[in-house]
Amino acid sequence: MLRNKEAQLEGVLSETDNMNDKLKRDLKDLKQKLWDQQQTCNAYMKQLIDIKHEIERLESEKRNLQSEIDRLREDVTDLRAEKEKLAVENSELKFKLHRINIDLSEMDLGHKMNKEEVEKLKLELLKRDDECVNLKKVLAEKEAEQPIVQVSF
Repeated sequence: MLRNKEAQLEGVLSETDNMNDKLKRDLKDLKQKLWDQQQTCNAYMKQLIDIKHEIERLESEKRNLQSEIDRLREDVTDLRAEKEKLAVENSELKFKLHRINIDLSEMDLGHKMNKEEVEKLKLELLKRDDECVNLKKVLAEKEAEQPIVQVSF
């Protein structure tokens, strides 16, 4: 019976050793899995931190771009107002230029008419000069034909 008991205890011891070895292997596998999961978790944490930094950078860039958009919108509003003002000025200048062109055409026409009138007057003057010369000749001829009468007193 003692042998039986000893054999039984040896069986239990052997089974306990086998279970202990199995538990050691399981513990080793579990530790390896835990280490692998920690590495994966650390990698995810690093990615998360990188993503948070990228989000902060993008949000800052978004704010800067929004500020730039707002400034550009103000500039566009100012430029549109300036464009409208310049369009009105341009229209006024075109009207003035048109008016000046009309006045210039009228003045040019008046100048041509005056020039024609001057030419007519020159011709008329030449005619009158010729008539005057002819009249002087006729007068001179008539004076030459008439005897000179001396009157004494």
